[in-house]
Amino acid sequence: ELTGFDLLNLLEDYGLKILACLFPKEQKTFSCFHPGLNAPVFFLNSVNSSEEKSVSLAYELGYQIFKKEETPSNNLFPASEKDPLEEACERFASCFLIPEKKLKKTLEQTGLHPRLIDYDLLLHLKKRFVVPAKLFILRLWELELISKKQNDLFLSLLKPEEPSFTEPLPSAISLNENQRLKELILISGKNDSHTEEVRLLEAKLKALGVVELVNCLHQA
Repeated sequence: ELTGFDLLNLLEDYGLKILACLFPKEQKTFSCFHPGLNAPVFFLNSVNSSEEKSVSLAYELGYQIFKKEETPSNNLFPASEKDPLEEACERFASCFLIPEKKLKKTLEQTGLHPRLIDYDLLLHLKKRFVVPAKLFILRLWELELISKKQNDLFLSLLKPEEPSFTEPLPSAISLNENQRLKELILISGKNDSHTEEVRLLEAKLKALGVVELVNCLHQA
């Protein structure tokens, strides 16, 4: 069953390519389809929290799925200033990261009725999905698992000046970034005939801001 902790490895197991790079904070995650690899490539901003990366990755995954088809007509979505494709990607990210069945099971495990959940418990529960608090609250409200009073209270406790999906508390959760790339480099480094190629690759990746690879190479 999908959990946020293995999200990167899970997607890479299915052939997706994911790189965490050092971008300016304002630079959003982006993706593209690489014809040579015959797979989408996702670039995560390593500056962002794990929760922000999860949402960005799921959003970009939705984009790669939906953009190959015709953009849905506006009558499929509620009246909004947002682009229908953008709304579809946001909806996909919410359902993908917080599946209804798993969410309800998580709530059942507390032994409490959802209407008795308070803000502190909510912040602990949402860590199981590695998602921002706001997205978790909105998903609970969407599935009618919390009352309007709870929804309004929880949202009011988030700092209003923060961006939509910024984490309200420091996160201790980390994702296994660039894991497949590290493994490939370590394997290449074992072959003496590849020493020069590995050195050039190290310099190239460092210039591109791909994180946590230099230490990996020196430990090989």
